Amino acid sequence: MAKGKGLKEGGLIYLQESLVKADPKLTVIGADRKLTAAVIKDGTNKIAAGVFKGNDRLETAVIPDSASEIGVEAFSFYRNLASVTLPDGVAVIGHSAFVGCAALREAKLPRSLRVIPYGAFEYCYGLVSVIIPEGMQEIGASAFAHCESLQEIKIPDSVTVIRSYAFAGCRSLSRVILPKGLTRLGQYAFLGCERLTEAVIPDGVTTINRGTFCGCYRLSRAVLPSGLKCICNYAFADCDSLTDLIIPASVARIDKQAFAGCSSLSL
Repeated sequence: MAKGKGLKEGGLIYLQESLVKADPKLTVIGADRKLTAAVIKDGTNKIAAGVFKGNDRLETAVIPDSASEIGVEAFSFYRNLASVTLPDGVAVIGHSAFVGCAALREAKLPRSLRVIPYGAFEYCYGLVSVIIPEGMQEIGASAFAHCESLQEIKIPDSVTVIRSYAFAGCRSLSRVILPKGLTRLGQYAFLGCERLTEAVIPDGVTTINRGTFCGCYRLSRAVLPSGLKCICNYAFADCDSLTDLIIPASVARIDKQAFAGCSSLSL
């Protein structure tokens, strides 16, 4: 094998222990003559950036237990991807790794992963189930934004940070359990979660940022933490159904537009 060139197996090109390129016309027919899959060989440690980006032929990806890293946009806009299993050894996922995988229905995240990066599952319209393991520390900006089929999610207590727009546009999300260890809830984190009915914010959160629950039309109850200091502009804007809210004595600042459009609320 010439220096700098990879080994090609089944339409996939490997360089040392990394998968670096895939044939855009790659199709592997399963036993039922319908299933199409990308089977990545054992011993592969890294799936490079953009390897399967835009593939519209494959329906599943088989990632070996040896994998520890999935690159930036590795499976982005892999439109027919319905199933992928992430081995527990995967410790790094690049940003936007699965963005636009509209057919993906479930995601079970590996136990070794500590950060769900920016846009990891954004625009996964068909995603209905997400399992986040204990030990996760951060959910990145727009990580699950516009996952319109996601109805419920449990976030483990190990998570301390939920970044901006993390769940924005999750129109079907009706129940979310925020972690006890949470200290930062980003701007517009739950923007437009139209079916969310209740928000219990943990005691470690001292600021409800701009637009955090903006446009949560069915939100009727919000439990604020005892140490809360600030409620920023548009934090609960257009929460038309909000009636059950007690502002703790610790709050020193409420911005003028914090509750704009909350027509059912009397403060």
